Amino acid sequence: MDQRQQFGFTGDETAPTDSGFIQNGFNDLTKTEPLTPLQSGFVDQNFDGGNGFVPGFGQNIDPDATLPVSYPNDPSNFRPVAGWLVSIDGPTRGRDYVIRPGQNTIGRANTNHIVITGDDTISRERECRIVFDPRSRFFYFAPDNGASMLRVNDNPEPVMMPVKLNAYDVLTIGTTKLMFVPLCGEQFSWDE
Repeated sequence: MDQRQQFGFTGDETAPTDSGFIQNGFNDLTKTEPLTPLQSGFVDQNFDGGNGFVPGFGQNIDPDATLPVSYPNDPSNFRPVAGWLVSIDGPTRGRDYVIRPGQNTIGRANTNHIVITGDDTISRERECRIVFDPRSRFFYFAPDNGASMLRVNDNPEPVMMPVKLNAYDVLTIGTTKLMFVPLCGEQFSWDE
């Protein structure tokens, strides 16, 4: 059995060459497309940020269902990068996470802006948040609904209220240590 058959394709399918999303540069957010013919199963790691499971797969799917198509190049969805968190210690060592202007929730679930998988000491939903305020050009780190002790630069005092961040501060969330690397700040902002 080849890979196409393994995932439910019969071999008769052809990719449409004249579909609207190719012609309009991936900007038609009103378009819907059928779900994949894959009825169940797990997918390869790296499609989901590291936990090996993509929501919607591994479940029975209605073959006639459609989902809205969202395209990464759509200007209405675009928020430029403001900085990064880089995992320097813990289960996700070496991974980077993009910080966008405004609120960025952090947790293990895919509903967060920054999803850190592999560290079960981090709450699934909104462990904490990192905020970039474009007006002041400052970054802040704050607790949210999580149970982990949050720390900045191995300070023995846990973070209990928003803390203003400086470049290369090390944030401890669960057993994960993240280095904060800003792009925006005193020298640069997208609002210029």
